[in-house]
Amino acid sequence: KVGDVAKRLTTIPKPVIAYINGVTAGAGVNLMLACDLVYASAKARFGESFAKVGLIPDCGGLYFLPKAIGVLKAKELMFTGDLIDAATAKELGMLNDIYEDEELKDKVYAMAARLAASAPLSISLTKKYLNDHDLTLDEVLAIEETTQALLMGTDDCKEGIAAFYEKRAPQFTGK
Repeated sequence: KVGDVAKRLTTIPKPVIAYINGVTAGAGVNLMLACDLVYASAKARFGESFAKVGLIPDCGGLYFLPKAIGVLKAKELMFTGDLIDAATAKELGMLNDIYEDEELKDKVYAMAARLAASAPLSISLTKKYLNDHDLTLDEVLAIEETTQALLMGTDDCKEGIAAFYEKRAPQFTGK
């Protein structure tokens, strides 16, 4: 059932932000990778610890980690179970950014506020299509064409264009 949580993180229409301020291992790493954005403190550590207890990664780890960092490095981390620091995790592509402990909360909350002020239909559909890794280029282009036409008729798009021309912040409603 824990896999259902990972699936839900990828399908919920709103962006999900992971906020890591310590050691995250096993399922915690994989649930983190199921999120849309990941921020960590400089002291954070990450480990795929399953092999150390005779298990395979769960919560989508076999899917998310190779997509984030590549298959070869994913194998190394999964086979060894070694802990890596935040700087290494960021370098590998597991994190969006690293902040000092005292600024992490404010930075993550600021990003959440930015996302909350964004056009919810646009963000939701962008997330949906980015999470469908099996699409071909032709499928993506067809989705873009039909989705753009749909979104151009929304109140949010009209508001966004008006706000752009009026040089003000848009007030999106999700309609």
